[in-house]
Amino acid sequence: MPSPNPKYEYNGLTCQCCGDTFNSKSRNKHQKYCSRSCRAKHSVSPTRFKPGEPSWNTGLNKSGMSGKSHSLETKQRMRQSSIGEKGSNWKGGVTEENYRLRRSGAYKAWRTAVFERDGYVCQHCGAKSVKGDRVRLQADHIKPFAFYPDLRFDIDNGRTLCEPCHKKTPTYGNHKDFTGKKAVHENGKTFEEISNNG
Repeated sequence: MPSPNPKYEYNGLTCQCCGDTFNSKSRNKHQKYCSRSCRAKHSVSPTRFKPGEPSWNTGLNKSGMSGKSHSLETKQRMRQSSIGEKGSNWKGGVTEENYRLRRSGAYKAWRTAVFERDGYVCQHCGAKSVKGDRVRLQADHIKPFAFYPDLRFDIDNGRTLCEPCHKKTPTYGNHKDFTGKKAVHENGKTFEEISNNG
């Protein structure tokens, strides 16, 4: 530790927090506080949140919609203004039909209807969710989704299967016996040929 150098000692400085006179040995003639605790007390920002006090913007209506809601007509207009080519994420209609259909409201309604008809029970092994033992159920198309566009939302073409049973079916995902779009149907046509012909 270096020996104190009187050249850098400043005597008679006044603390801006408590008003006491102090001597500085920190080589800083502009030192404002006599201690760290005084600095902490005095340097608290006036905008800092204080315990038990509400924030500065509590009760202010910044957006103009606080406590209000849009009408159904306005919501519909807002929706229409941002879908399709009007949307900011529009990329020229590159979303595949399969992706779009499987996320549509009609698909969700079909899936729910299949589950309700089957009582939320796997039709192959009888598995059912009970308290403490959750079974992941999936709605399976008996005749493949890709090859039978007319039966995609037909409830009679659906069945409830648990995930393990669904994976055993020959039409599941990228199964080696059935590879999605590359699959050849029993009539000899590919997925692309069937989808192009309607």
